[in-house]
Amino acid sequence: MTRRHPSKRITNPGFTMQPRNGVMPPPDTVTGMPQTLPPFSTRLERLHAELSPIRSGEVASYIPELSHADPNSFGLAITTVDGDCHSAGAAQPVFSIQSVSKPFVYAMALMDRGEEFVLSRVGIEPTGDPFNAVTLSEATGRPLNPMVNAGAIVTSTLVEGNGPDERIERVVTGLSQFAGRSLAIDPQVQQSETATSDRNRAISYLMRGAGSLELDVEDALTAYIAQCSVLISTGDLAVMAATLAGGGRNPLTGKQVVPPELITHVLTIMATCGMYDGAGEWMYRVGLPAKSGVSGAIMSVLPNQLGLAAWSPPLDTHGNSVRGVLAMENLSDDLDLHVFYPTGPPQSPIRRITTSQVLRARTGRTIREQALLDEHGGAIRIVELQGAITLLAAQEVVQALSDAEQEDRTWWLVLDESQIAYFHPGAHKLVGEALQTLADSGVSIRIVTGSSYRNRRQEAAWRQPTLTDRDIALQQVEDELISQHAGGTTDVETAVPLTQCQVLEWLSPEHLRVIEPYLVEHDYLAGDVIKQTDAEADGIFWVISGEVDMLIPVGGLQDSARFRGIGPGGSYGEISLVDLGFEGGRVVATKATTLVHLPLAAWEQISETAPDVAQSLLGAVARVLASRQHRLMELLVSMAEARV
Repeated sequence: MTRRHPSKRITNPGFTMQPRNGVMPPPDTVTGMPQTLPPFSTRLERLHAELSPIRSGEVASYIPELSHADPNSFGLAITTVDGDCHSAGAAQPVFSIQSVSKPFVYAMALMDRGEEFVLSRVGIEPTGDPFNAVTLSEATGRPLNPMVNAGAIVTSTLVEGNGPDERIERVVTGLSQFAGRSLAIDPQVQQSETATSDRNRAISYLMRGAGSLELDVEDALTAYIAQCSVLISTGDLAVMAATLAGGGRNPLTGKQVVPPELITHVLTIMATCGMYDGAGEWMYRVGLPAKSGVSGAIMSVLPNQLGLAAWSPPLDTHGNSVRGVLAMENLSDDLDLHVFYPTGPPQSPIRRITTSQVLRARTGRTIREQALLDEHGGAIRIVELQGAITLLAAQEVVQALSDAEQEDRTWWLVLDESQIAYFHPGAHKLVGEALQTLADSGVSIRIVTGSSYRNRRQEAAWRQPTLTDRDIALQQVEDELISQHAGGTTDVETAVPLTQCQVLEWLSPEHLRVIEPYLVEHDYLAGDVIKQTDAEADGIFWVISGEVDMLIPVGGLQDSARFRGIGPGGSYGEISLVDLGFEGGRVVATKATTLVHLPLAAWEQISETAPDVAQSLLGAVARVLASRQHRLMELLVSMAEARV
């Protein structure tokens, strides 16, 4: 079974299903064609079929309610950090979460109380003992780690809440946020576990005597047992694991459940202590941070990529699901999921380095301003980053910033990190130091962010102007450059004469006098739609004052993106003189604007009565279009040379 986040489309994964044992899968009931499963689903289905016949292991019976579990139940699930969900077998039936709850509650305690406080109450060292061992630190009396029962009992007392009821509510709410849906407690499991918790009571009284448990024993056990009795499915558990893999962000809801900086602590504890006295062998063979529970559940986390979950009640001597362990080992071996598996050479973090002589804001510029950018735009450097910025990648970014300043004195820098998928905190610090050095030397900097991976500490680290739109960032630095080279003013002329308008500037005074009587003036207010997308262009328009935006359709007529802005002296619609059916884009006034218009009907009259003027006008149009094509080619070359 494959499930996707509602906002995602299900697409053909691009491979053909091969028959298993000579038999093709059943045809799709709508198309009649054989069903094609995504690669993860194919593997889960195959693995489920291979491991289902295994009958070794025993269902947990020391909690009477758990002994009723069907030993044949077996579910597998994978959820990616992008929100793709895949499952096989019994992935929907619910069961009690038991000890798999421990890393999630530990994350809540870290968030509620802070790392230092939690570490003062619960240690972080592996025990080498079973999950229910009565073992405390000889030096401090603390439980050795939060994955064994002793540590988990203390941890559950550290989440926010006055009394067990409020702490239970906090835990259930937190687990629900990790799962992406509302979860509930199974009262029968809760009652059964409460009646058989003598060993946990002994552990709790021992910790209370040592001073590591400050609350009443029964209050502490009530919250802990409720935590273990929360009902989840295999699919839920894969989503919860994927939330850990994605830096604390739930891939289905998009909610940041816990801060990213806490995930490192949680995954470290899972890697060293999550599988109890079998943790070392687990990390050697599977190599993924994991946590198991006596209900037969196991979850594993591949950081930044996906979460794995398995459920099968029969347990081995360590208290781990027999089929679940085999499933995780098989998947890790088959797909090389080990967290320490070499990742290969890194991709360059530099997508493109260019200047404002090539890449500009789409705002409307006068001819004078365009000339200033043509001449001095090399002083504006645009550096585009991509992919994951690791410590190694940060070195290349810092070197690129240094080279850009030394090769050709850079006075303005636009650093575009909108295409970054991940920014390592240490790498962020290195790049931030390089930016501060540039700022101290007089470089004016703009940082462009998008949906890049940044946490609160990183946001505060760079003391530079940050924007979410590169076009706005480019416009700001261009305005500063123009002001510097235009006598300290960036005021756009309130109106320009015809002799300073594109196309018309190339005509002789005599030819311009012939055309002037045919020109029609129009005034528009900000927001007025001058031309709809599907309307044919009717001749040439010149902006005398104000500004218009040309918008192009994106995903349909209701959605559009800004293609370019046209300011005083600019023109549009020239192609309609040679292509009568030309439509172009949607044109909207962004401020109070005055246009002059040469309609196609007037153009036809000029062609008949003054062919030399018409020929001169066409020549001027060709020069303008050639100039635009030249700039477009420069932009395309810069994109082709980008390291993608």
